[in-house]
Amino acid sequence: MQRTRAAATGEPGASPSPRMILIADAAWDAIAGAALIAASIASVTRPLGTGPLRPGPVPVALGAVCLAVAALMIHASTGTQAAAFCRMIAHGNAAATAAALALLIAFPGAAHPYVAALAIGGTGCAVFATLEYQAQRPEAH
Repeated sequence: MQRTRAAATGEPGASPSPRMILIADAAWDAIAGAALIAASIASVTRPLGTGPLRPGPVPVALGAVCLAVAALMIHASTGTQAAAFCRMIAHGNAAATAAALALLIAFPGAAHPYVAALAIGGTGCAVFATLEYQAQRPEAH
């Protein structure tokens, strides 16, 4: 009860609300989705010293999925079941973390920008998986 009251009033040491976690994760997913789509365009990747991701439809499809999930999280953040949605979506972030690690292991010679993107993306997904899994349910009064 004390921890929930602290979170509601914004006191130091308070846990972020499920609504805020979902909004932040939606922003993260939107950035990741846009980056995946952009990484399939040669004019975007050439200045980074690497070629576009291939086959082209795969990163575009994954980017579109990220953008759709971001929209779903924004919608869920406005409802009464934000904490339950947080716990459900945490599994997706955990799977994305595992996929990023698997790609880093499977392609050790990948271009540096892609290695950095996988490391940053995997870390971000792990952080959100943890936050979402621990999201508190609102207490009934």
